[in-house]
Amino acid sequence: MMYYVKQSLFAFVYLLFMMIIAFGILCIGIPWLEITLCILNIGFYIGIMAVTFYKEGESSMRVLHANDIEREQIIKTGEDRPLKIHEEYKAWKGYVIGLIICIPLILCIIIHTVITIVSNGTMLGGGAVAGFIYLAFYAPISVIIGEANFWGYYILLYAVPLISVTSGLFYNMGAKKIQRQYERIAEKQRQIYGGKS
Repeated sequence: MMYYVKQSLFAFVYLLFMMIIAFGILCIGIPWLEITLCILNIGFYIGIMAVTFYKEGESSMRVLHANDIEREQIIKTGEDRPLKIHEEYKAWKGYVIGLIICIPLILCIIIHTVITIVSNGTMLGGGAVAGFIYLAFYAPISVIIGEANFWGYYILLYAVPLISVTSGLFYNMGAKKIQRQYERIAEKQRQIYGGKS
């Protein structure tokens, strides 16, 4: 579990930087410019996520390959060798890390729902916290809808699939790149050694 938290922490810290940028954008006072810059801010964050998780996918595939070599040695020699199980590639890991980044958002929306129902719609605290933490994603919504309302915070949930799909997709793309490299190496070895690699 610590591996997933550590991987999601980097993306969450960048989310906080994007929150500060979004706050500055909202101080401009020109709605069309605010919306444009907020969308660019989201795009910048998605770009950072894409590069980060692409590299993580590459690294995870290398770890899987190294672990497979170690496993072969364990089978051949019976020697107990350390393996980096948590760091090795699994296709679903990128999506899970993306979901972990969104856990505070989901919890805040659940709290928002409960508090709003109990207070008959007079308190929007949970949604406001979600909107603040994920301001990079909430800023364009706030410019469009104006004053916060009960339903406005639910629109913020679009960040969950966006973050999760971005992290998972680019994690897998990075891993596939490294896998293709290993396949080319294996093919060259077969050509050179005639299948005795």
